[in-house]
Amino acid sequence: MKFQSQSAAADCFEPIKPCRSKVLNNGVSLQMSPTTIGLIAAGLAVASWVFPFPGEEGDGALDSMWDVALMVAFAVGAAAAKHFRDRKPAKVFEDAPKEFDGNHYGKTEKQQNHRNNSGSSHAADGSSRASDNSATAYNIHIDRCAKEGDIQGAERWLTDMVNAGIEPNTVTYNSLIHSCARAGDFAKAEVWLKRMMKSGVEMNAISYNAVLDACAKAGNVERAEQWLEKMLAGGVAANVVSYSTVIHACAKAGEVASAEQWLLKMRKAGVPANAISYNSVISACARSGDLQKAEGWLTEMSNAGVSPNVNSYTVLIDACAKLGEVERAESWVERMDEVGVQANVVSYSAVIDACARVGNADGAEKWLAKMLSVGVEANTQSYSAVINACAKANNPERAESWLNKMAAAGLEVDVVSYSAVIDACGRSNNAEKASEVFQAMLDKGIKPSIVTWTSYARPFARRGDVAAVEKIMTQMRSEGNKINEYFLNVILVACGSCKPKQARKAEDLFVLSLSDGCNVNEYVVTSLEKVVGRDRAKALLEENGVASKVQSMPNSNSNGHRRACRVDTRCNRP
Repeated sequence: MKFQSQSAAADCFEPIKPCRSKVLNNGVSLQMSPTTIGLIAAGLAVASWVFPFPGEEGDGALDSMWDVALMVAFAVGAAAAKHFRDRKPAKVFEDAPKEFDGNHYGKTEKQQNHRNNSGSSHAADGSSRASDNSATAYNIHIDRCAKEGDIQGAERWLTDMVNAGIEPNTVTYNSLIHSCARAGDFAKAEVWLKRMMKSGVEMNAISYNAVLDACAKAGNVERAEQWLEKMLAGGVAANVVSYSTVIHACAKAGEVASAEQWLLKMRKAGVPANAISYNSVISACARSGDLQKAEGWLTEMSNAGVSPNVNSYTVLIDACAKLGEVERAESWVERMDEVGVQANVVSYSAVIDACARVGNADGAEKWLAKMLSVGVEANTQSYSAVINACAKANNPERAESWLNKMAAAGLEVDVVSYSAVIDACGRSNNAEKASEVFQAMLDKGIKPSIVTWTSYARPFARRGDVAAVEKIMTQMRSEGNKINEYFLNVILVACGSCKPKQARKAEDLFVLSLSDGCNVNEYVVTSLEKVVGRDRAKALLEENGVASKVQSMPNSNSNGHRRACRVDTRCNRP
């Protein structure tokens, strides 16, 4: 007969399972339970009463009886608790059937027959409660493993549970599926949901939502939609989490129409959409560049009685920034103030970035000042955006002053910030200032990126200083950086800007760049043609096997003509 522990101790809330003895190797197992411990203690207590210790006859015999009983009970209980607390779960998962049968759950025929023959004992109310407590104990261990992302550990506990004759329930499977979802393993999450269905265990919204979450995290929109449809077809009521998970998956994948469709289905089913649902659709529209539709959904969100939050507005502001719609971005920040939604550092940084993209240094500084005045603490991104705005305005002194203000504010000045200042120097053809800022960055122990090296070399290239550009290139490569298409373009501009043009040097450095694994884009081809001529450029591309690998640039003209060189070859000459 098996006994199950009903202890609720935090460290020992585990069924007391058979203790395997090295001596008893004939399949016999010893098993300790609260009842067994109580019987041992009671027997010893009676013995101490009938046969008292010398000198304790009489009234002291009763005290001795309880002393012995308590000492034995505590000793045996403590030993059993320690044994089972320290005991690791048996590694039987490898030996368990790979597919649990829906009725037997992997039990042997002997175990199943024993279970069927003992139906009367399981009918007792006390036995049912013991079984529930045992399932709860196992579920605690499975849930712990699931939260720790230990899928294999959760599966081992499930195998132990099945081998102990305890049937997994809805909570058991839900914990396992959640474990797979957290790990992004949607395939295994699906396997466990299917086993749950096959076993006849009741599935609820939590079961399906976990699989939906796993599919969404893996970016598998199609599977997420299929499971939601199965959920609805199976009569399980989908809730706001179910729909929002699928909507978010569609939005993340850029499938705007699907995201909108599921939001409409959600509302038609009578499930109230929340801010997360609407924000996902707004984000999908905004990322696709359809600002009008994104703004329409924000209005629809308000009309439905769902208050837009800071994320709702920030998504729109960021989209406006990326499209260069500065006034539109600013109007949405002002709208936030009107409706009482406090803009955060991300919101303000987005509108500052909008100003930076068009070189509006005054606007960038205005919004940074506004952010600080309302008590929103600026971060590195905020200051870097202002510096970038000054750089695009060809004002290196202004960019450098903001670099110093950033450091004075206690923020870490990183390679991005320095690169923006160096870029400002390059845009104004101030090679000396670029060298000064570049050296200051090195003195602070900040490692340049390929963007930094390119910005640093650009003003020298514009003045045709091939030797300086080649020196920067050598230093860059010595530190483990490889030439990319943007730095190669700078090299070719340098060769083409000097008097006379250095065609042979351009060819040699072009071949060297290809050995670094450099790609060739339209900018590079245009700059190469300006140095060596169109026919020779074509021959070089064919000789090096890259004629068919020229990359088109994002805004190339559809008529097949290449755009002009990205690096401006103008130089301030007296």
